[in-house]
Formats: sequence, structure tokens, C-alpha cells
Amino acid sequence: MKQLFVSVFFLFLFIAMQAQTASDALRFSTINNIGTARSAGVAGAINALGADYAVINMNPAGLATFRTTEFVVTPSFSIVNTEAMLDENPFVEDNKNRFKLNNLGMVFYREPQREGSKWKAINLAIGYNKAADAPGKLIKRASQ
Repeated sequence: MKQLFVSVFFLFLFIAMQAQTASDALRFSTINNIGTARSAGVAGAINALGADYAVINMNPAGLATFRTTEFVVTPSFSIVNTEAMLDENPFVEDNKNRFKLNNLGMVFYREPQREGSKWKAINLAIGYNKAADAPGKLIKRASQ
């Protein structure tokens, strides 16, 4: 009786589960480094330059080029207006206007206080970098 109960329990448990589709897996597996306004201005080619907060996510050695303490906030506003005709659904649309926060962080810079120290600087960074942007939920609308 106990085995029957356990079997029925897992049967109902698995019926209620949902998995990602192939398109969801592709959408959430791609990393789109958004970064700061400066890194977006050079199309993400700032990785080797350093001294930009967005570089810390991709090339932590860029932290060594900071020579001042820096506080970084990179807000953005997303306007999405998408309409599509699909095979399964007659019409799908996604209309969202959202405020987003791409980066928020601080880099602390300090010179060593001891005389004769071989250390040039001490840098520490802490913060948030958005690596990917998940799309909004699609709204199904009846065909026109």
C-alpha cells in the first residue's frame, strides 16, 4: 500500500511539472553584457582597457587601473513593442516600458600607508552588473 501511495504521489507531482522549451533555454543561456554607458559607447570593446566598472565583470584585472574611488549607477529605460504571428497562436504581442538598472557599484581605491611598501594601490569593487535581460511575458490576443 505504501508503494502505491508513493507511486501515485510522484505521478501527480510529475504531471504538474513544466519544463523550459528550446526557445526558453536559448533565450536564458545567452549572456548579453549590458555594462555602463561608456562600455556601450564603444560596443563592448572596453574589456582590455580597464578603469571602467563594466570591465570588472568580464576582466577583473581591469580593476588594477583604477586610481580613484568611484561610485557607478547606470540606469536605462526599455521600450518594447513586439507583435508576431505564430503557428500555435494566431497573434502574440509584448508591450512593456520598463525602468532598468544595468549597473550599481562602488570601487574603493587606497594607497598603502606604509613606507617602502611594494604595493602601488589597493582596489576593491563591490556591486551589481546585469548580465542578461529576460524578456517579458507574451500576451496572447485573438486573431484579427
